Amino acid sequence: MNQKFQAAITQKDDVCYVKLSGVIDEDNSLGTLVEQIPAGTAIINVGEVERINSCGVRDWVNWLGKVEKNNGSVILVECSPAIVAQINLVHNFTGGGAVKSFFAPYFCPACDLEKVLLIDADLRRPKIAKLIGRDPRSPGLADLVAGQAQISQCLIHHEKAGIHILPAGTVPRTLSRRLPGRRATVMSSSPSCGAVATAASISTPLIVHGRVEAGGSE
Repeated sequence: MNQKFQAAITQKDDVCYVKLSGVIDEDNSLGTLVEQIPAGTAIINVGEVERINSCGVRDWVNWLGKVEKNNGSVILVECSPAIVAQINLVHNFTGGGAVKSFFAPYFCPACDLEKVLLIDADLRRPKIAKLIGRDPRSPGLADLVAGQAQISQCLIHHEKAGIHILPAGTVPRTLSRRLPGRRATVMSSSPSCGAVATAASISTPLIVHGRVEAGGSE
């Protein structure tokens, strides 16, 4: 396998876990992975994908289509900034899959710090807060969209992993893609997989081209 591109596949019950890392370019080995992924749900972790070029995008879209056709539902987790950029550019980049979480650059002008946030985008079945031992009702993305919390109240610093996390927050019982008084855009959506992620261009945070800025304005 190309040293620039690495893949690890593990199976537990009817769920297949696929972790991709490195560079997805014309030398990728995605095609060889199709037969290694059994039928069922495929959870694809792309948090360590550093770069993907045009040839890689073509191969990715074809590969993901084959995985969905052969195996069923696909869930993308911990999407790296490189993957998020392609999601914004290529309309069928995620196929019929659901984006559950993603990384996004974060800049706080008040403290003059730049970080990378892991954002829990699954507002139907949020899990990240619980996985790191925090109260699932802790404020997060949904509270920001609703204007009920400041971003400083929502960020979690996970020291062991060395990352900052924006959990899903307190999710209303009835989800909608448009909240009163806010201009909302769906960042990732796949009803077939039962996951809808809603984010908004609001004063705080401002989500533009995958970048989150505290204290921005429309």
